[in-house]
Amino acid sequence: RTISSQGVPQRTSISTGVLVSPRLATRACRRSCSASSRSLRTSVSWAFGERQAEHERLQARVASLGETSAPVEIEVRWGTPWLEIVRTVLARKHDLVIKAAEGASRTQGLFFGSTALHLIRKCPCPVWVVGRGGVGPGRRVLAAIDPEGDEVRSAVAEDILGLADSLAQGGGELHAVTAWRAAGETLLRNRMRAGDLAGYVEAERQASLAGLERSAAAAGIALLPENLHLKKGEAADVLPRLVEELGIDVLVMGSMGRVGIAGFLIGETAEAIIRSVRCSVMVVKPPGFVSPVELPA
Repeated sequence: RTISSQGVPQRTSISTGVLVSPRLATRACRRSCSASSRSLRTSVSWAFGERQAEHERLQARVASLGETSAPVEIEVRWGTPWLEIVRTVLARKHDLVIKAAEGASRTQGLFFGSTALHLIRKCPCPVWVVGRGGVGPGRRVLAAIDPEGDEVRSAVAEDILGLADSLAQGGGELHAVTAWRAAGETLLRNRMRAGDLAGYVEAERQASLAGLERSAAAAGIALLPENLHLKKGEAADVLPRLVEELGIDVLVMGSMGRVGIAGFLIGETAEAIIRSVRCSVMVVKPPGFVSPVELPA
């Protein structure tokens, strides 16, 4: 089940949403009313008219897509956009939220506005922020994973690879990357012989490659060797560069945060990457994530 949030006047999100069956197209609308300038009855009537007009606009968009493989449900929610979207996900157990990017900034290809960032931080299911090139067949998809570590990281890596593989179906191209470092390499330069240090660094590189291959195998995905990428350095630095080098359309990545407690703090590395890349981004939550949003009683 997929929810497609229409946050901007574009076809991007809803066109993507109808590719998945079944799904829900939602626009969360918020308008302020002044009690001093409008009676309560007038305000309620105005709000109803706005919701009805929005529903009709969404119906027209769905109709413009032509025949779809499954019915498209339309729901107009009133309130803070990200909050109403998360509540809809919680109530209807959706598996994916698709959100159109806000547009382009001066320096970046996409602008991730406050609604998208709130969803990435607080929505319990994966969030796909879509920009140009993020829809349609022939996508180039990059799965960014951290295969080493605890069971949670391993589970997230498998989820990322599985989702990335599904996005690359229909003539697309799937790549996978992990950023790696040799711990203490700088300090060891003055304490180890050059040959020993080189051997240590190469062993760390091989371990990262083995982890990447294990994650792909665990997800049941056969990747071409040339589509497996090991990038030495900080993820926030090397991933945006690789996205540009490969001409990636969609980056699928995890978000670092506290697991198993109410609330979620997106990691600085994840947010830095999101703000740096010029492609669509899908962010996957770790197992045990609990949204801080609760359904009204």
